[in-house]
Amino acid sequence: MTTDKEFIKQKRKVKEYVENNGYVSVMNNTKWKELINDIHDLKFPPAYCVKDILSNNNPEMILKPNYWGDWSFEMLYPLFWIEWMEISPYFYKYRGKLIEDEIIDETKEVLDILERNNIPYELKEKNILIYGYKKLE
Repeated sequence: MTTDKEFIKQKRKVKEYVENNGYVSVMNNTKWKELINDIHDLKFPPAYCVKDILSNNNPEMILKPNYWGDWSFEMLYPLFWIEWMEISPYFYKYRGKLIEDEIIDETKEVLDILERNNIPYELKEKNILIYGYKKLE
């Protein structure tokens, strides 16, 4: 569990990194929370990957998700760390060895959530990319 002192230190470190490296904030806690709350109204919580602003690791795009995402607030906290989130709004449901997986697609529903909450996004192939911070060019 992160103490208040550690939390403030982490937030300050992110703020300094953002300012010193030419990033601007695109999202805020309110928008992240609206997204998380509304995702729970879907048939299934879509898989996603998150890039932490201070990490050099780039998560790989999810091409064929056969699992659901954990959209609990605790899993994504602290929200100020999120540089970007890539959502795979579809699910490949296994139906057996002799038959193709069923594709359950919630792209329209996720885009409706983003539009309703005025959350900027980009389409990246079949996935949806949401920036927490974006580098100025």
